[in-house]
Amino acid sequence: MMSVAIAAMCITTTTVMANTNTENLFQDQAKAAKLETPKFSTAEANKAVGEFKKLMDEYGPSLAKNDPAKSAEFGEKIQAWSVNAKESMAKLSPEEQQKLGVFLDAYAQQYAAPSEAPATTAPASITD
Repeated sequence: MMSVAIAAMCITTTTVMANTNTENLFQDQAKAAKLETPKFSTAEANKAVGEFKKLMDEYGPSLAKNDPAKSAEFGEKIQAWSVNAKESMAKLSPEEQQKLGVFLDAYAQQYAAPSEAPATTAPASITD
């Protein structure tokens, strides 16, 4: 069963991306590139973070243009990523899980126009 936190993050990410304003796209991509990626205690979690960033960087521009086909493709890929990442993320401490959730949310939000980005809240535990 998929973690509630990961499922919520995927839904939030897809919603944010579907509502993104293309006007700020290049600025947002530059911010995303500058966001420092935290390091975690397991290689698997670090790999999962890299895969998430790659998905966001690949699909962010298309989603910003409200491309329905790319949106659907992104939804499938992010869901597959969350299923694969769940096990490695569950091995992290609760503090690292929170740090991971905050980073993933911030990275995804960097593609959204500032006025459309939802407020960041502390995520539920990955193992919920």
